[in-house]
Amino acid sequence: MKSLIVTLSLLLFWLPGNALAGDVYINGTKLGAVADVELKGVSVRFDSEGNIHVTAPGYDVVAPGGENQNAEMPEQKLKGTYCLVADTGAPGVVPFRFEVYMNGSLVGQLGSEQAMTVLPLTEHVVVGKNRVSIKALHDATRMVSPPMRRKSVRIRAGEGTMAGGQCNLTSTPILYTRLARDTGDREDTFTFVAR
Repeated sequence: MKSLIVTLSLLLFWLPGNALAGDVYINGTKLGAVADVELKGVSVRFDSEGNIHVTAPGYDVVAPGGENQNAEMPEQKLKGTYCLVADTGAPGVVPFRFEVYMNGSLVGQLGSEQAMTVLPLTEHVVVGKNRVSIKALHDATRMVSPPMRRKSVRIRAGEGTMAGGQCNLTSTPILYTRLARDTGDREDTFTFVAR
């Protein structure tokens, strides 16, 4: 992960004559104004109070003295709906069950017995950087015949729309697969930025 260290001694005004009325936030950290910094692949939002919010996936922002814990960031509401979809073409074959953690909290458990399972995530997502951990717990008592060893469970998560208990993903920053032939427990962690 790239690291962006902002030094207050290098701060300059973005607009002449101190015309900037609000504050600048990069990935939720209040900075003020900065100079000689280039961020690629970012989104910028100006709120009604004149604050500038930069979402910069892959960048860690550290203000001088470490995290700026005294900064208060205006409350932001999610603009999207987030969900997770687990699907398999061979229900009951893949010998795993899954635990899904969102920002450190358990949000759901999934099995491989159903062709498709949907898990709503929106209430656990925060604006900005989010961490999803998927624990795959292997059931060594379940035997898989050789023709079925290539079958899989695929887990996708991201932004989409929910209707009637179904999730239509429009972006999938998280894609995770376990095969029936895989063995042993495993935990994988992913990050994505929510808007």
